Amino acid sequence: MPVVIKDFNWTQTDDEVHLEVPLKGVHPKKADVYTNDVFVKVNAPPFLFEVDLFAAIDDGASKAVIGNGVAVFTLVKREPATWPTLHLPAERAELLQRRAKAQARAEAQMTAAAETRALEQHEKERAAVRRQMEIPPQPSKATTCIHRETISEPTRYDPGCPDAQARAITQNDAAQRHGLSGATASANRPPVRTAGTIKFTFSKREFTTPQRESYRQQEEEWLEKQAAARKAVEAAKASKPGDVEHDPLWYRDKGRQFFQNEDYQSAINAYTAGLTLDPSNASLYSLRAAAHLKCTDPQAGAIDAGKALSLLQPPCPSNAKDRLRAHLRRAVALEMIEDLDAALHDYRQAVAIAPHDADLQAECARVQQQLEALRLSQQSCSAMWLWVLELAVVGWNSLTVKRTATEDDKSASWHVLPPAQGRAVVILVDNGSLRAASFRSLMRSAHLLAQRLDPREVATVVPASLRFSDRIKPSALNGARGEVLTHAVQRALDAGYQTIVITPFFIAPSDQLRGTIPTMLQPLIRSREEPDTAPPRVVVARALVDPEDGQNDQRIARALCDNVLATLDEHDWRQRPCTVAVVDHGSPTPAVTHVRNLLGTWVRDQLHQHMAQAPAVVACSMERRPDPEYDFNEPLLESLPQRGLLPPGHALVVAYAFLSPGRHAGKGGDIDQIIKAMLMGPEAASLNSAPAVFKTNLLGQHPIVIDILRDRCLNILHRQDCLLEL
Repeated sequence: MPVVIKDFNWTQTDDEVHLEVPLKGVHPKKADVYTNDVFVKVNAPPFLFEVDLFAAIDDGASKAVIGNGVAVFTLVKREPATWPTLHLPAERAELLQRRAKAQARAEAQMTAAAETRALEQHEKERAAVRRQMEIPPQPSKATTCIHRETISEPTRYDPGCPDAQARAITQNDAAQRHGLSGATASANRPPVRTAGTIKFTFSKREFTTPQRESYRQQEEEWLEKQAAARKAVEAAKASKPGDVEHDPLWYRDKGRQFFQNEDYQSAINAYTAGLTLDPSNASLYSLRAAAHLKCTDPQAGAIDAGKALSLLQPPCPSNAKDRLRAHLRRAVALEMIEDLDAALHDYRQAVAIAPHDADLQAECARVQQQLEALRLSQQSCSAMWLWVLELAVVGWNSLTVKRTATEDDKSASWHVLPPAQGRAVVILVDNGSLRAASFRSLMRSAHLLAQRLDPREVATVVPASLRFSDRIKPSALNGARGEVLTHAVQRALDAGYQTIVITPFFIAPSDQLRGTIPTMLQPLIRSREEPDTAPPRVVVARALVDPEDGQNDQRIARALCDNVLATLDEHDWRQRPCTVAVVDHGSPTPAVTHVRNLLGTWVRDQLHQHMAQAPAVVACSMERRPDPEYDFNEPLLESLPQRGLLPPGHALVVAYAFLSPGRHAGKGGDIDQIIKAMLMGPEAASLNSAPAVFKTNLLGQHPIVIDILRDRCLNILHRQDCLLEL
């Protein structure tokens, strides 16, 4: 989350406001300033400053200077007066509406100014043309004299005329008096032009390569797609002439400027704005992938590079350079998330496009050596067999295997894959965490799910994460090794499994399910395709709550309700006033927040059925992104007292919409810190006294979750329903 700047200074006169905002350690090029007549915002990662001004200012006359670790604003007041405060005291909804109106006014002024500039430029061009038309031609002196002396003579020489010879002599004499011979004078007169028509015949574009090796069809299809894209862009620009905000190429150039200035987040914003105007622009996706890599966000970089490659179809020499860049960017992203198999596939594709590039061949060989070394280190699995046997004999809860770190490093191995024998393998996947407790929770759920599935259909359930879990020390996992999804799928394919069911350990359908997982696995699956062999079936199941399936499945809400009732009974609070906060992490995806709100509504309805005095239920998030387009994440947990959603005298029951412990929902995690700050910080001013706070168990510990996971697997095995098939 950004650091909100609160230690700013401001002074005023009747006409101006002088504002100083400290930006310690921030380079001026990385500071982004936005102002309108009632709002000032400075975004200089990791700092954020926002203020809703008490009154309107003259945005055009005001100015800002950034340097020496401070942003200095000189704001010119629209009406001379003394402001009692810099910030306008009002409700957040009213302030947001005020900002929106001010932004609309600013956009209208910019549009009017652009139209005015376009008209002025047009008038200047017209005036220049008129001046050129008014200047008369200036003939040479000799030609003028000849013209004057021969003005009365016939313009053509007619041999049949009695005075033709005399007229010819007169013309020659006039030419000689001005230093021109008669032949030269005649030669200087151009003959009368005759009308005619010139026809051009363009030759048909031909490809010099043999027909069996030609990319003619691909080239023509690619050129048609490019022409259609240019036509759409020109139509959008023609709808509002002179307005660069409707030109995606302008955003592309602006993003490149930001990129060169090392302002990568602004470059991402510019490329995103261009893609909203032209979603089929592969160049913008590829450039945004490069910016994501600079921001150390390889997941987003791999997704954007994959989208660029999907748009650069069909492959042909005209888009070879663009495909080469996209493959390299995705390879770097996949290597950053340690998915060496997929990275090697992209490097090989790049080498196929540029086979004579020695540096590219060296990179491909380097990744291949790393992959071979990794596979050699994965040969030992005896310790994992012992661990599985102990788990089957004594059960999960009583398993207390302790080894030293050195022994774990030597003997640890991944989850054992039994022989396929025509059965499927289920991979239970979560988002990933560096906390060992999170992966241990996933291992527990995988073990319980395997007990609920028919061993004749499913050989085993493998716990895996999208990222991070492979970095957990084996000593923290009872001698086992954490595993990422791509590695688990790779092992399943090597073991001969033809059906791989990826079951998300996710509450809501986040972007990782439709975006990250296909991007990570499709190169790996394609690399295993063979002409005479049926490809493996890799299917992704739905999340625990997915409104798109049309089932109105409220079992997760029932699990939340059970946890709330158990917590109230534990503290003997059923008959006393309380407020239940259903808390999730917060997401940039509206669909995830929609599920959060649904859970809040369902929990409230179910609590009404079990309690005579049902508590108030609020769906909220732990955190959100600062931009206004993510306002749908509101309310936040920390803002409940300020918004009046936690009345005085009410206890606060935190219902975790989290499956596993980790950095956010674990003991001493982010939510604990937020609650502590909420009860001790300025937000507590609206409460007469600190309320009692109770926290429920995590959802992953409830047996209903295993029931839902089992149903998701069976739906795929019986080919009834799935999220997507790779």
